[in-house]
Amino acid sequence: MSSQKYNHFTLDDRIRIKQMLLENLSLRKIADVLGYNVTSISREIFRNRKFVKMIEGDRCKHISKCRCSKTKCRSCPDYEEDICEKLLKAPWVCDGCKNLKQCRKNRYRYQPKEADQYANQRW
Repeated sequence: MSSQKYNHFTLDDRIRIKQMLLENLSLRKIADVLGYNVTSISREIFRNRKFVKMIEGDRCKHISKCRCSKTKCRSCPDYEEDICEKLLKAPWVCDGCKNLKQCRKNRYRYQPKEADQYANQRW
């Protein structure tokens, strides 16, 4: 018999997800603690993450090798936004990242209250 829940996440669930993300726990561990399927946890974080634009977040991947001036970087034909590789896979957010204070790239954060409001609007 499965112990998984088939109901919506509550605000308390979302707050606990945030806390566990900050502790750098895996999605599987978060799912086990909360009693949800790991796919549900992943989908919850991905759907409700919030984009945070950093001042220098639009830096080009090639900025150290490029001859363009930094002000014209976006119009350069070789421009490629420097996206953190960690955002391309689970847990989809910067919460819990060891390099967060030094990182100048654009970010995604998981905010439980905003996630709860957004999810409740969808239902």
